[in-house]
Amino acid sequence: MLSIKDAWNTAAVEHDEYMLGRIDRLLSLSAKQTGYIKSPALRSFLKENRTLFGTGNVSTLRSLVAKADAVLTTLTNRQRANFMSASKKVFDYKGFCDARPPSWCAYRLCQMSAYNICPYCNQAFAFTVVGTSNSFRPTLDHFFPKSKYPYLALSLFNLVPSCYVCNSNLKGDEDFFKIKHLHPLEDDEEIHFELISSSSEYESFELLRDERLFDRYGVVVPIRGSDAANRSISTFLLRERFFGNLPAIERFIKHRRTLTPDKLNEYRQILGYTRDEATYLQFDATEYKNELLGKIFLDMYRQFAPT
Repeated sequence: MLSIKDAWNTAAVEHDEYMLGRIDRLLSLSAKQTGYIKSPALRSFLKENRTLFGTGNVSTLRSLVAKADAVLTTLTNRQRANFMSASKKVFDYKGFCDARPPSWCAYRLCQMSAYNICPYCNQAFAFTVVGTSNSFRPTLDHFFPKSKYPYLALSLFNLVPSCYVCNSNLKGDEDFFKIKHLHPLEDDEEIHFELISSSSEYESFELLRDERLFDRYGVVVPIRGSDAANRSISTFLLRERFFGNLPAIERFIKHRRTLTPDKLNEYRQILGYTRDEATYLQFDATEYKNELLGKIFLDMYRQFAPT
Protein backbone atom coordinates (compact mmCIF):
# COMPACT_ATOMS: atom_id res chain seq x y z
CA MET A 1 0.00 0.00 0.00
CA LEU A 2 1.62 3.22 -1.19
CA SER A 3 1.20 6.60 0.43
CA ILE A 4 0.51 9.14 -2.34
CA LYS A 5 -0.51 12.18 -0.30
CA ASP A 6 0.89 14.56 -2.92
CA ALA A 7 -0.68 12.82 -5.93
CA TRP A 8 -3.01 15.73 -6.74
CA ASN A 9 -0.80 18.68 -5.79
CA THR A 10 -0.59 20.06 -9.33
CA ALA A 11 -4.28 19.45 -9.98
CA ALA A 12 -5.68 21.09 -6.86
CA VAL A 13 -6.06 24.65 -8.14
CA GLU A 14 -7.88 23.71 -11.36
CA HIS A 15 -10.09 21.20 -9.60
CA ASP A 16 -11.05 23.68 -6.89
CA GLU A 17 -11.92 26.29 -9.51
CA TYR A 18 -14.01 23.74 -11.39
CA MET A 19 -15.92 22.68 -8.27
CA LEU A 20 -16.55 26.18 -6.97
CA GLY A 21 -17.66 27.33 -10.41
CA ARG A 22 -20.04 24.40 -10.76
CA ILE A 23 -21.58 24.78 -7.31
CA ASP A 24 -22.00 28.56 -7.63
CA ARG A 25 -23.55 28.25 -11.09
CA LEU A 26 -26.11 25.70 -9.94
CA LEU A 27 -26.97 27.69 -6.83
CA SER A 28 -27.57 30.79 -8.95
CA LEU A 29 -30.24 29.15 -11.10
CA SER A 30 -33.90 30.02 -10.69
CA ALA A 31 -36.56 27.39 -10.07
CA LYS A 32 -37.58 27.42 -13.73
CA GLN A 33 -34.08 26.85 -15.10
CA THR A 34 -32.62 23.45 -16.00
CA GLY A 35 -30.32 22.18 -13.29
CA TYR A 36 -32.03 24.02 -10.43
CA ILE A 37 -31.40 22.22 -7.13
CA LYS A 38 -34.84 21.25 -5.92
CA SER A 39 -33.81 20.03 -2.47
CA PRO A 40 -33.85 23.00 -0.04
CA ALA A 41 -31.76 21.00 2.41
CA LEU A 42 -29.07 20.36 -0.17
CA ARG A 43 -29.08 24.00 -1.24
CA SER A 44 -28.40 25.05 2.35
CA PHE A 45 -25.79 22.32 2.76
CA LEU A 46 -23.95 23.51 -0.34
CA LYS A 47 -24.06 27.17 0.63
CA GLU A 48 -22.65 26.46 4.09
CA ASN A 49 -19.83 24.22 2.84
CA ARG A 50 -19.21 25.32 -0.76
CA THR A 51 -15.43 25.73 -0.33
CA LEU A 52 -14.91 22.26 1.16
CA PHE A 53 -16.13 19.89 -1.56
CA GLY A 54 -13.39 20.41 -4.13
CA THR A 55 -10.07 20.04 -2.37
CA GLY A 56 -10.92 19.50 1.28
CA ASN A 57 -8.57 16.92 2.81
CA VAL A 58 -9.73 13.52 4.00
CA SER A 59 -10.43 14.80 7.50
CA THR A 60 -12.59 17.55 5.99
CA LEU A 61 -14.50 14.99 3.95
CA ARG A 62 -15.25 13.03 7.10
CA SER A 63 -16.62 16.19 8.67
CA LEU A 64 -18.84 16.72 5.60
CA VAL A 65 -20.26 13.23 6.07
CA ALA A 66 -21.03 14.04 9.70
CA LYS A 67 -22.69 17.31 8.68
CA ALA A 68 -24.72 15.62 5.96
CA ASP A 69 -25.84 12.90 8.36
CA ALA A 70 -26.98 15.58 10.82
CA VAL A 71 -29.05 17.20 8.07
CA LEU A 72 -30.50 13.92 6.83
CA THR A 73 -31.72 12.90 10.29
CA THR A 74 -34.02 15.96 10.31
CA LEU A 75 -35.65 15.08 6.98
CA THR A 76 -38.54 12.85 6.00
CA ASN A 77 -37.87 9.77 3.89
CA ARG A 78 -38.96 11.62 0.77
CA GLN A 79 -36.82 14.64 1.59
CA ARG A 80 -33.80 12.40 2.21
CA ALA A 81 -34.33 10.71 -1.15
CA ASN A 82 -34.53 14.14 -2.83
CA PHE A 83 -31.33 15.24 -1.07
CA MET A 84 -29.44 12.18 -2.31
CA SER A 85 -30.78 12.23 -5.88
CA ALA A 86 -30.11 15.97 -6.19
CA SER A 87 -26.55 15.40 -4.88
CA LYS A 88 -25.91 12.93 -7.70
CA LYS A 89 -26.91 15.60 -10.23
CA VAL A 90 -24.86 18.36 -8.64
CA PHE A 91 -21.77 16.18 -8.27
CA ASP A 92 -22.15 14.57 -11.67
CA TYR A 93 -19.33 12.03 -11.75
CA LYS A 94 -20.53 10.42 -14.99
CA GLY A 95 -20.47 13.78 -16.75
CA PHE A 96 -17.00 14.45 -15.34
CA CYS A 97 -15.82 11.11 -16.78
CA ASP A 98 -17.56 11.53 -20.14
CA ALA A 99 -16.04 14.95 -20.81
CA ARG A 100 -12.77 15.17 -22.73
CA PRO A 101 -9.85 17.61 -22.75
CA PRO A 102 -9.45 20.53 -22.97
CA SER A 103 -12.41 20.63 -20.55
CA TRP A 104 -11.56 19.90 -16.94
CA CYS A 105 -12.50 16.24 -16.61
CA ALA A 106 -11.34 12.87 -15.28
CA TYR A 107 -8.79 12.57 -18.09
CA ARG A 108 -7.25 15.96 -17.39
CA LEU A 109 -7.20 15.18 -13.68
CA CYS A 110 -5.53 11.79 -14.14
CA GLN A 111 -2.94 13.30 -16.48
CA MET A 112 -1.81 15.45 -13.55
CA SER A 113 -1.36 12.61 -11.07
CA ALA A 114 2.16 12.49 -9.65
CA TYR A 115 2.19 8.67 -9.79
CA ASN A 116 1.55 5.99 -12.41
CA ILE A 117 1.25 2.84 -10.25
CA CYS A 118 -1.85 1.62 -8.42
CA PRO A 119 -1.28 2.54 -4.74
CA TYR A 120 -3.40 -0.31 -3.42
CA CYS A 121 -1.51 -3.23 -4.97
CA ASN A 122 1.68 -1.73 -6.47
CA GLN A 123 1.33 -4.40 -9.19
CA ALA A 124 -0.48 -2.57 -11.99
CA PHE A 125 0.01 0.64 -13.96
CA ALA A 126 -2.32 3.57 -13.38
CA PHE A 127 -1.28 6.10 -16.01
CA THR A 128 -3.18 8.14 -18.59
CA VAL A 129 -2.89 8.42 -22.35
CA VAL A 130 -5.07 10.85 -24.28
CA GLY A 131 -5.01 10.14 -28.01
CA THR A 132 -6.76 11.66 -31.00
CA SER A 133 -9.14 8.74 -31.40
CA ASN A 134 -8.82 6.63 -28.24
CA SER A 135 -7.78 7.32 -24.69
CA PHE A 136 -7.39 5.49 -21.41
CA ARG A 137 -6.81 6.40 -17.78
CA PRO A 138 -6.76 4.69 -14.39
CA THR A 139 -10.06 4.11 -12.64
CA LEU A 140 -10.78 6.59 -9.86
CA ASP A 141 -11.76 4.75 -6.73
CA HIS A 142 -14.21 6.59 -4.51
CA PHE A 143 -12.62 5.76 -1.17
CA PHE A 144 -15.90 6.76 0.45
CA PRO A 145 -18.35 5.22 -2.08
CA LYS A 146 -20.34 7.67 -4.16
CA SER A 147 -23.44 5.46 -3.86
CA LYS A 148 -23.56 6.26 -0.13
CA TYR A 149 -21.94 9.72 -0.19
CA PRO A 150 -22.89 11.24 -3.57
CA TYR A 151 -21.91 14.72 -2.40
CA LEU A 152 -18.28 13.47 -2.28
CA ALA A 153 -18.36 12.04 -5.81
CA LEU A 154 -16.07 14.77 -7.18
CA SER A 155 -14.03 15.56 -4.08
CA LEU A 156 -10.36 15.38 -4.99
CA PHE A 157 -9.29 13.53 -1.85
CA ASN A 158 -11.99 10.94 -2.37
CA LEU A 159 -10.58 9.99 -5.79
CA VAL A 160 -7.76 7.42 -5.69
CA PRO A 161 -6.16 6.64 -9.10
CA SER A 162 -6.12 2.85 -9.08
CA CYS A 163 -6.25 -0.27 -11.22
CA TYR A 164 -9.50 -1.96 -12.23
CA VAL A 165 -8.81 -5.11 -10.19
CA CYS A 166 -8.38 -3.22 -6.92
CA ASN A 167 -11.19 -0.76 -7.54
CA SER A 168 -13.92 -2.90 -9.08
CA ASN A 169 -13.09 -6.56 -8.41
CA LEU A 170 -11.82 -6.30 -4.84
CA LYS A 171 -13.04 -3.08 -3.20
CA GLY A 172 -16.27 -2.57 -5.09
CA ASP A 173 -18.82 -0.65 -3.02
CA GLU A 174 -17.32 -1.51 0.36
CA ASP A 175 -17.77 1.42 2.72
CA PHE A 176 -14.30 2.47 3.84
CA PHE A 177 -15.86 5.31 5.83
CA LYS A 178 -17.43 2.84 8.25
CA ILE A 179 -14.80 0.10 7.90
CA LYS A 180 -11.43 1.84 8.26
CA HIS A 181 -8.74 0.97 5.72
CA LEU A 182 -5.49 2.74 4.91
CA HIS A 183 -6.15 5.78 2.74
CA PRO A 184 -3.40 6.34 0.12
CA LEU A 185 -4.11 10.08 0.09
CA GLU A 186 -3.98 10.45 3.87
CA ASP A 187 -2.06 7.70 5.65
CA ASP A 188 1.62 6.89 5.92
CA GLU A 189 2.90 3.55 4.64
CA GLU A 190 2.16 1.08 7.41
CA ILE A 191 2.43 -2.11 5.38
CA HIS A 192 5.94 -3.51 5.05
CA PHE A 193 7.10 -6.78 3.50
CA GLU A 194 9.53 -9.27 4.91
CA LEU A 195 11.08 -12.45 3.58
CA ILE A 196 10.44 -15.22 6.07
CA SER A 197 10.77 -18.98 6.24
CA SER A 198 7.70 -21.13 6.61
CA SER A 199 9.92 -23.66 8.37
CA SER A 200 11.72 -22.86 11.62
CA GLU A 201 14.57 -25.02 10.32
CA TYR A 202 15.82 -22.21 8.07
CA GLU A 203 16.78 -18.61 8.63
CA SER A 204 15.70 -16.11 5.99
CA PHE A 205 19.22 -15.49 4.68
CA GLU A 206 19.67 -19.24 4.15
CA LEU A 207 16.81 -19.26 1.67
CA LEU A 208 19.04 -17.42 -0.77
CA ARG A 209 21.72 -20.08 -0.81
CA ASP A 210 19.63 -22.80 -2.35
CA GLU A 211 16.92 -22.13 -4.93
CA ARG A 212 15.03 -25.23 -3.87
CA LEU A 213 14.83 -23.93 -0.32
CA PHE A 214 13.58 -20.56 -1.53
CA ASP A 215 10.91 -22.14 -3.71
CA ARG A 216 9.83 -24.48 -0.95
CA TYR A 217 10.08 -22.32 2.14
CA GLY A 218 10.54 -18.73 1.04
CA VAL A 219 7.52 -16.50 1.53
CA VAL A 220 7.31 -12.74 1.25
CA VAL A 221 4.54 -11.48 3.49
CA PRO A 222 3.09 -8.13 4.50
CA ILE A 223 3.73 -7.57 8.17
CA ARG A 224 0.61 -7.11 10.25
CA GLY A 225 0.13 -3.68 11.78
CA SER A 226 -2.89 -1.55 12.67
CA ASP A 227 -6.43 -2.79 12.16
CA ALA A 228 -6.73 -0.54 9.12
CA ALA A 229 -3.53 -1.98 7.64
CA ASN A 230 -4.70 -5.54 8.28
CA ARG A 231 -8.03 -4.85 6.59
CA SER A 232 -6.22 -3.39 3.58
CA ILE A 233 -4.02 -6.48 3.36
CA SER A 234 -7.14 -8.66 3.42
CA THR A 235 -9.37 -6.61 1.09
CA PHE A 236 -6.74 -6.24 -1.62
CA LEU A 237 -5.38 -9.79 -1.20
CA LEU A 238 -1.85 -8.49 -0.78
CA ARG A 239 -0.53 -11.66 0.82
CA GLU A 240 -1.89 -13.90 -1.95
CA ARG A 241 -1.08 -11.60 -4.86
CA PHE A 242 2.61 -11.25 -4.04
CA PHE A 243 3.18 -15.01 -3.98
CA GLY A 244 3.24 -15.03 -7.76
CA ASN A 245 6.09 -12.53 -7.79
CA LEU A 246 8.54 -14.60 -5.76
CA PRO A 247 10.85 -15.36 -8.73
CA ALA A 248 11.28 -11.67 -9.52
CA ILE A 249 11.73 -10.86 -5.84
CA GLU A 250 14.33 -13.62 -5.46
CA ARG A 251 16.32 -12.30 -8.41
CA PHE A 252 16.23 -8.80 -6.99
CA ILE A 253 17.41 -9.92 -3.53
CA LYS A 254 20.31 -11.96 -4.91
CA HIS A 255 21.39 -9.11 -7.14
CA ARG A 256 21.12 -6.65 -4.29
CA ARG A 257 23.22 -8.81 -1.96
CA THR A 258 26.03 -9.26 -4.48
CA LEU A 259 26.27 -5.65 -5.64
CA THR A 260 29.04 -4.72 -3.21
CA PRO A 261 31.29 -1.64 -3.53
CA ASP A 262 34.04 -3.97 -4.82
CA LYS A 263 31.69 -5.33 -7.47
CA LEU A 264 30.72 -1.80 -8.54
CA ASN A 265 34.40 -0.91 -8.83
CA GLU A 266 35.00 -4.05 -10.89
CA TYR A 267 32.22 -3.04 -13.30
CA ARG A 268 33.73 0.45 -13.52
CA GLN A 269 37.11 -0.97 -14.51
CA ILE A 270 35.58 -3.29 -17.11
CA LEU A 271 33.35 -0.63 -18.65
CA GLY A 272 35.74 2.27 -18.30
CA TYR A 273 33.13 4.52 -16.71
CA THR A 274 30.97 4.62 -13.59
CA ARG A 275 27.32 3.70 -13.32
CA ASP A 276 25.35 4.13 -10.16
CA GLU A 277 23.84 1.33 -8.13
CA ALA A 278 20.29 2.05 -9.37
CA THR A 279 21.38 1.41 -12.96
CA TYR A 280 22.73 -2.05 -12.15
CA LEU A 281 19.80 -2.96 -9.92
CA GLN A 282 17.31 -1.49 -12.40
CA PHE A 283 15.64 -0.05 -9.34
CA ASP A 284 15.83 3.45 -7.89
CA ALA A 285 14.90 3.45 -4.21
CA THR A 286 14.02 7.15 -4.39
CA GLU A 287 11.44 6.49 -7.15
CA TYR A 288 9.89 3.29 -5.82
CA LYS A 289 6.34 4.68 -5.94
CA ASN A 290 6.50 4.76 -9.72
CA GLU A 291 7.90 1.24 -10.16
CA LEU A 292 5.94 -1.99 -10.32
CA LEU A 293 6.56 -3.93 -7.08
CA GLY A 294 8.46 -0.85 -5.95
CA LYS A 295 7.36 -1.02 -2.30
CA ILE A 296 8.27 -4.67 -1.88
CA PHE A 297 11.60 -4.09 -3.65
CA LEU A 298 12.26 -1.15 -1.33
CA ASP A 299 11.67 -3.34 1.71
CA MET A 300 13.94 -6.06 0.28
CA TYR A 301 16.51 -3.40 -0.62
CA ARG A 302 16.61 -2.34 3.03
CA GLN A 303 16.50 -5.86 4.42
CA PHE A 304 19.29 -7.34 2.29
CA ALA A 305 22.31 -5.08 2.05
CA PRO A 306 25.34 -6.30 0.09
CA THR A 307 27.55 -8.80 1.94
